[in-house]
This record gives sequence, structure tokens and C-alpha cells, in this order.
Amino acid sequence: MRGKGIKDERITASIKRYEAQGFQLLSALLIASLVVKVFILKWDVEDYVDTMLMLVISGLYVEFRKIKDGLYLLPNKQENIKKMKKSNYIGGAVATLIWASIMFISDLTAGGDINITRIILKRLVGAIIFFIGITWSQWFILKLSNKYANKNAI
Repeated sequence: MRGKGIKDERITASIKRYEAQGFQLLSALLIASLVVKVFILKWDVEDYVDTMLMLVISGLYVEFRKIKDGLYLLPNKQENIKKMKKSNYIGGAVATLIWASIMFISDLTAGGDINITRIILKRLVGAIIFFIGITWSQWFILKLSNKYANKNAI
């Protein structure tokens, strides 16, 4: 009976889990590679654009498929929706702090004339725009995914 292709659900689930973990590892390595190339080695954009495109295209593909299949669902209860919004804001704030810190350090290490007030104001405005953009886009993705989930259910 060997080789017939009959697979237990546990085996199928394990294979899918390993594939997902492999994709996550690959994504993490591409991000680490980009961080090293951009911030440590300070390469020109044309030297790392291929790595960046691979990461962005693969990530967008996965996200669009999840949205289209309606996999991001809002909870049914109003209090759980409030908890989700709160965690969305906290996650957005953490991402904003990380982004602003990286940009601020990058500005300080760039060399040349350093106007600290200008750098702080520039990064503060950028952080506000980043926070609004990231929290809005996450909420938009949830709403859109719910819309597709409702369409697929009918």
C-alpha cells in the first residue's frame, strides 16, 4: 500500500505547518538581509531592490489571498471588537516607535550638518502619518476580509 498518496489529516496539517514555518523563516531572513544591506552596509537601492521586491511581492500575495478568502474575521461581540481595536492601536504604536527609532538613528548617523530640532519634527510628523496609515490599513483589511467572507458564505 505504500506510495498510493493516501495521507492522514495529521500528516497534511504537519506538511502545511512546516511549509508555513519555512516561508516565515525565509521572510525573516530576507528582512534581516535588507536591514544589514540598508543600515549597516549602506548599499545603494539598486544593490538590494531585488531582495526587497521578493519580500514585498511574496508578502502581498499571501495577504491578498487571505483577504480574498475572508480569513481575517471580526469577532461577533462588541466588547471583543473593542479589544481588537485596542490591540490594533497598541500594535500600531509599537510599530511606529520602532520605525521612528530606526529613522531617527539613521538621521543621526547620516553625517553632515545635524539640526536636531528639524530631525525630531520631521520624524514626529512621519510617525503620526505612519501610525494613522498602519492602523487604518489594518482595520481596512479586516473590514474587506469580512466582506469577502460574507460573500463566500452566501
